[in-house]
Amino acid sequence: MGRGTGQRHRAGRDPGRQGCGFPGPGPVSRVSTFADLFQARQQNGCWTFELEARFNGAFGGTNGGVAAAVSLHAARGDRRELVPAAIDCHFLKGCRPGTATVTTRPLSEGRTLTVIATETRDHTGSLCTADLVTLVNPDRLEQALRALPAICVPADRSAEPLPWRQPTGHRIPLIDTFAPEIVASSGDSTTTRIRPGFDVRDATAEAVCIAADISVGPPVGRAVSGRASLPNPNLALRFSGARYAGSHLQSCCRLAQIEAGLACTEIRVGSDEMLLGTGTSMTTCLPLPGSRGRGSG
Repeated sequence: MGRGTGQRHRAGRDPGRQGCGFPGPGPVSRVSTFADLFQARQQNGCWTFELEARFNGAFGGTNGGVAAAVSLHAARGDRRELVPAAIDCHFLKGCRPGTATVTTRPLSEGRTLTVIATETRDHTGSLCTADLVTLVNPDRLEQALRALPAICVPADRSAEPLPWRQPTGHRIPLIDTFAPEIVASSGDSTTTRIRPGFDVRDATAEAVCIAADISVGPPVGRAVSGRASLPNPNLALRFSGARYAGSHLQSCCRLAQIEAGLACTEIRVGSDEMLLGTGTSMTTCLPLPGSRGRGSG
């Protein structure tokens, strides 16, 4: 995410944690679940997550996929019998490392669909993301209906994956954390594989959020070729409902169009065997110093 300011985390008191009445975080000896990795806690009507600097993206704040994932996790809350169907994320401001607080508010709780609004604030109390999460009651669906989807296998798979490298003079923490690597790249599409770092069987949709957001950068960056800064201020995903047990996910992102500085992408997340989600994002191509008004050549 980091959509914005790129400001560095400043030490200080943590209003989000104080507001929910939590003690300080204890050490985590073993990371095995999503809740372990992000030290998720629920109390007094809100959730807190430890968004450490290792989850930061290129713009100095928490990666947007991580921000989306914690919103989704909070929205699911005690509704574990419901299945994530969709998330629509708006990244309003870079989320500084530290304790983030997520509040949830049901907008609709029907027999089939439940829609939850979430807001995430960083440790300074600043509003960073506002999302809508849709959950579905699987007991209301015709479970026998199935169609074979086009699985997420790139036809132009590289012989060897190409790990992301840290750019010269600017470290991007998520590269070390999620180990993204390009497994296919052709024309306007790039397929990026990540290692979520947690057991995704009970958090498949959360893992899809992270994989999807990370995959947006390469195809847009290749088209822009260093002429602009490329934050993506939103992300919309629809989940297949499938549970996944693998250790890696891959996301194929295709640049659909760039027009007047706005880039639109199409995203497919899954594995060699199944499709886990589809979506889209918008990238705002912000001019770099001295680059405004240049042509496309």
